[in-house]
Amino acid sequence: MQNSFSTEIKFTFLQKVYKKAHYINDLPEGYTDFSVLRPEYRKAIDKDEVYICAKDPTDFFAYDAFEEPEIIPSLVQLVDRVNNGGNKKEMVKKWVERWGFLEESASFHKRLERDLKNLNSISALDTAFNALFTPITAKSERYFEKLSEFWDSATQFVHLWRRYQQITNREIKKLQEWISFEEKYDLIKVQIDGEHFTNATNTMEDIKKDPLYYYQIAGFLYLVEKISVKARLGMQLDVESLLFESTYTEDFIKVMPKIKVGNLRSALYLRFFLLLCQNNQKICALCGRPFIPTRSNNLYCSEQHKRTAKSRRQRQRKTLQFLKGKE
Repeated sequence: MQNSFSTEIKFTFLQKVYKKAHYINDLPEGYTDFSVLRPEYRKAIDKDEVYICAKDPTDFFAYDAFEEPEIIPSLVQLVDRVNNGGNKKEMVKKWVERWGFLEESASFHKRLERDLKNLNSISALDTAFNALFTPITAKSERYFEKLSEFWDSATQFVHLWRRYQQITNREIKKLQEWISFEEKYDLIKVQIDGEHFTNATNTMEDIKKDPLYYYQIAGFLYLVEKISVKARLGMQLDVESLLFESTYTEDFIKVMPKIKVGNLRSALYLRFFLLLCQNNQKICALCGRPFIPTRSNNLYCSEQHKRTAKSRRQRQRKTLQFLKGKE
């Protein structure tokens, strides 16, 4: 029987950050020439999208997305602040100037190809596609991202991140809002977001006796499936370094493997998946940072954040009392 083995694997993604960004109402010059299309085709493709774009593609810095502990909490805070009334365009711009685009390296030309093929297949459109697609494929990277695509990616990630927080913080009432169990044909069906999963090893009586445990397990398995799929997108196995030592009696040769991903979005999901592989971390209910709790009922990463959350709750109660008094 072959002996089991283990090795270290490095995870890396070098993210470019363009220091100055601005918004434009059309694709940057050089990426497409819509002049060959009729107005109705152009509208069907870009749909009056707003793009956030680098002002100067040569003015940038870079960092390794796997070595920045603040990047995920900052994305969580961005979504929370916008949802609480913040200026989306201004806040996204600041985030992009600090952390970069989520999908800059995404295959934009493939999406354009898909959009074009969804239109009526006529000779004029084929001519337009050939004119558009040829110069685009020659570009190795782009310096912009649709605001709507950035926001969809950000909110989807934070949505799953908050669900993981609910699981680790034992928030059973919130888990019951998106997880349900039903018994059908002597099998337990788990329903999450309209999807059904079968659990044949338990009964409704088991779930009633220990509901938190079963809700946590169901939610965790759901997250593992969703995040692992997203983390694998664009993943590549590569070689970080080669080690070669030779003596009179033997040779020692090995490589240090590394995992590379295609864009920042994939890097964040891979970091999320790696977090799921650790059994001792929770998500701070205030700042969204992972932390190692000293007790099972710890909800915050520090005493300061615990006090801050308490102060916020007190202010919210006073505001509600004031508003009720005015009525």
